[in-house]
Amino acid sequence: MGQLDDATKRLGLPDREEEDVGLAQAAHQERRDGLASTGWTRTLLFTVVIIFNLPMWAFLPAIVDYFIARRCDAIGEPCDSASVSASAALWSNYAFIIPCNVSNSLTALALGTLSDRFGRRPLLLLCVATQCAGSLGSLMVVLLRLDLWWFAPGFVVNGLGGASWVMVVLVMASLGDTATDDADRARLFSVAMGLYYACSAAGPLMGGEITAHIGRVFSGDCEWCHGGDLQAVFLIFFLSNLVIVVLVATCFYETADPALIRRNREAAREASATTGWFRLNFIRPTIQPLILVGQSRWLALLTVVYSFCFMGMADRSSLLTLYAKKAPFDMADDEVGWFLSSLGLARAMAVFVVLPVLLRWLSLLQAARVGILLATVFTACIGLARDKVDLFAIATASGMDAVWDASLRVLFSAAGSAVNAGEGEVLGVIGFLQVFLGSVAPICFQSIYAATVTWCPAFSFYLIAGLMASGLLVSAMLRDAPTRTPPHHRKTAPETEPLLEAIQ
Repeated sequence: MGQLDDATKRLGLPDREEEDVGLAQAAHQERRDGLASTGWTRTLLFTVVIIFNLPMWAFLPAIVDYFIARRCDAIGEPCDSASVSASAALWSNYAFIIPCNVSNSLTALALGTLSDRFGRRPLLLLCVATQCAGSLGSLMVVLLRLDLWWFAPGFVVNGLGGASWVMVVLVMASLGDTATDDADRARLFSVAMGLYYACSAAGPLMGGEITAHIGRVFSGDCEWCHGGDLQAVFLIFFLSNLVIVVLVATCFYETADPALIRRNREAAREASATTGWFRLNFIRPTIQPLILVGQSRWLALLTVVYSFCFMGMADRSSLLTLYAKKAPFDMADDEVGWFLSSLGLARAMAVFVVLPVLLRWLSLLQAARVGILLATVFTACIGLARDKVDLFAIATASGMDAVWDASLRVLFSAAGSAVNAGEGEVLGVIGFLQVFLGSVAPICFQSIYAATVTWCPAFSFYLIAGLMASGLLVSAMLRDAPTRTPPHHRKTAPETEPLLEAIQ
């Protein structure tokens, strides 16, 4: 057998393994071309984005209102008092945010990497199933009026399964699998991010309408009829997650490159003889993306740029809420709702309209720089607002940060492809950064806001602008990455060499 293999190599013929991989890649490309023509998988993924995010953005304000109502009853003071607000924020952190984000930060990197080994479909199904479990747990706490601590177990399960952060990563990776080139990838990512931001604008308004017009679903004097007018929002959030589980389980086509899955599985099988299960399926998948970033100067710089910018983006909505409610603006709750919805709508328009226009003349990296520059300028100008109209206009314009968010995601994905890394492995880095920085940034900026609000209320926004400006300066050290090579050419095509050289 060895002599036959040597003869095959001398004659320049492909060996059996290369032939099998080539056939698998050709078959995958044929199936992917069929998907691109029908658009079924892409339509399904966009539908999942809407079905998940619209109820989620209605759920997030509702769970805050529920914490306020429960602590109001427990303390016995008016619900708008400072003590009730502080107690509700504390319980929200301990029973909701910390359990979900801490557990999610432990698994975000590993889940992204494992999606390259086992495929997108199993990991996406795990993610939405645990999301369904977490939303069911929240619904039970509300209906049965359980102690607030019972929120935590459901959100721990939710976080371990990936939560919304990893779900976005897997959806993006699946869309990237179907992309034919960088332009197509940018368009797909723009649509997905635009839908996400549109849901962030419409979700809170939809939640308010559901609470006002549907409210209580289970009425009467029974053990599972608690929750008041918030019942409907919690129930709809659970049912929407259940619908997504059914859609992914029955209708989702595996988009990952079968040759990549096969190669990763074979490597894992070889390593399993000397590596324990936990190290093989958790430690290695967690460390592998970090090593990849550390070995590539281009990816390392891109990670720094994204970190600086996302820290400024993560908590701006909460800070704007606090800022808008103080003098001289004194916005009421309904005005704040419309105010934040306008920011989400501006981000959606930035992705749907502004980014495609920029990409007609600029590269992805140049478009990202323009987005960072605009977001930096408008964020710094928030302190110049003198009335509600000024604040509304300036804060809405700062929604240009969505341009750099979508652009940098495409660059991450394209750069990972050039070093023969999977979509999930590289985009998992973004998921981890969002989880980690999304937990740290609110604590830091709200503490700074509390310490500086008496002498410089806009200081936190100046600091955010400074962080994004730092990201803009670091981005100047990056060269434009050449066009991404399609997956079926990654191993042999010479087109990979310029991009590989650019990111190393």
